[in-house]
Amino acid sequence: MARSTRKAQPYNPSKIKTKNNVLLINSEGYETRVALIEKGKLAELVIEREADKGIIGNIFKGRVDRIVSGIGAAFVDIGVGKNCFLYVSDIYQDIKSYESWLSDSADDDETEKQQSVTDDEEDDIGAEKTSHHNRLPVMIDDLIQEGQDILVQIVKEPLGKKGARATTHITLPGRFLVLMPTIKHIGISRRIQDGKKREYLRGLAKRFLPEGMGLIVRTAAEGVSEVEFKRDLLFLTNLWKKIQRKSDTSHSPSLIHKDLALSDRAIRDMFNETIDALVVDNEDDYDRINDLLDTISPELKPRVFLHDQTDPLFDIFEIEPQIDKLLQRKIWLKSGGHIYIDEAEALVAIDINTGKFVGGQDIEQTLVKTNIEAAKEISHQIRARGLGGLLVVDFIDMKNRSNRHKVHEAFSEAMKSDRERFTMLEMTEVGLIQMTRRRVRPSLLKTLTQPCPYCDGNGVILAPDTMAIKVLRELRKVCRTTSKPRVLVKVHPELHRVLNQIMENEMAELGDKYRKMISIQPDEKLHFENYTIELLDF
Repeated sequence: MARSTRKAQPYNPSKIKTKNNVLLINSEGYETRVALIEKGKLAELVIEREADKGIIGNIFKGRVDRIVSGIGAAFVDIGVGKNCFLYVSDIYQDIKSYESWLSDSADDDETEKQQSVTDDEEDDIGAEKTSHHNRLPVMIDDLIQEGQDILVQIVKEPLGKKGARATTHITLPGRFLVLMPTIKHIGISRRIQDGKKREYLRGLAKRFLPEGMGLIVRTAAEGVSEVEFKRDLLFLTNLWKKIQRKSDTSHSPSLIHKDLALSDRAIRDMFNETIDALVVDNEDDYDRINDLLDTISPELKPRVFLHDQTDPLFDIFEIEPQIDKLLQRKIWLKSGGHIYIDEAEALVAIDINTGKFVGGQDIEQTLVKTNIEAAKEISHQIRARGLGGLLVVDFIDMKNRSNRHKVHEAFSEAMKSDRERFTMLEMTEVGLIQMTRRRVRPSLLKTLTQPCPYCDGNGVILAPDTMAIKVLRELRKVCRTTSKPRVLVKVHPELHRVLNQIMENEMAELGDKYRKMISIQPDEKLHFENYTIELLDF
């Protein structure tokens, strides 16, 4: 690692830990991790590995491989193995698709009235998901043809066996702006609530935006000067020209533009005036970040620190134990209640139980208190684990409608700190809340773990007596059909114990009935649910 060419600021971890919001960037060559800490608690964690870097934000020149008119989608070869898929709504000029970028949630009243595709369409391709697309005034066949070259940008990583999701609606994010080079539209982040500031920024966009292009003004642009605005816009328009030139001279499929590395994206998208301190443990990153801030936000440079101590950065800030807890299925609440989180392919089920919490004499109020505590913790778990897609939260059933509303309000309020877009339905009479959350990459669990090779990801294996009976049935079948006098069965040591102790009489009766010598032998190499049967002369 190269030595820093800058003199790093004096750094005291104990003082930094007292800050409300701290951003940590841990880079170890093979892996980069960005952790957002809010009031001492891990709020968000993003991981990028050198051997498995994501492709979100990358722009490809692809070739349409296949069009499936019935589901309003096409499969596009972008040269990365599995084809990405493209909805008709990601080709049709629907402005709402641009705003799915949405760490800033830009708005435009007139545009929203013209919306023709619901903006919670985030699930993977499937016939049951196509009703929104089928309401469009055009068919996908009218927009593209098989074999056609097309410029697409990746908006969702491949998940499981499903390919990446792409769009033709290119977005180029900068520090203050998001350029939309193929559609004319101006949107301002909803988080900028001051009316005068909104009008000022809209005026700047109208004055300087090139004809035929669109722009979303990000939250970070609040208070930006005209010079900074123009500089960010100039950078983005020059980047688009560069992308166009490369696309014109490249064959398909090929990578045209690669998004920034994780550490640089964190500076662009997460490091702002709400972050009290940014701590980096890599000297090269420290230099690069300061160079970047010289250009985009020099006022934030005093908040950047280089961690140069012996103990690892994440250990000092006690992040590793928090990551371990985020991989657990069961989460305890301070009251004694607990939450279960189960992730399926496209669904996350969350269940709340009172556990040890008995509360007072009013059972209903006990349930309300547990549910509200759980709602706050669930909102944290959703952000920190990176859960997305369809989520169903099963709160403890409450009889009083006003209490259900109270819990729903507490959950909605807790979710307001989430940077990702989500939609939440009202609580049902049986305590269910359904919600969707934008999912662009695998969750923390799917990033850091793999299916258990022992249970093949099922989470369960057959019970010992079940396996013993299964072996006995197979032995009975073999003994009936073979003329060999000896049968050797090799099983897992635990199953060997069950067969020799619990099933001893059954094994003896089987041998006597068919006049066979049956031997059971333990084999540690065998999976508990696997066994072998050998037929021998002696």
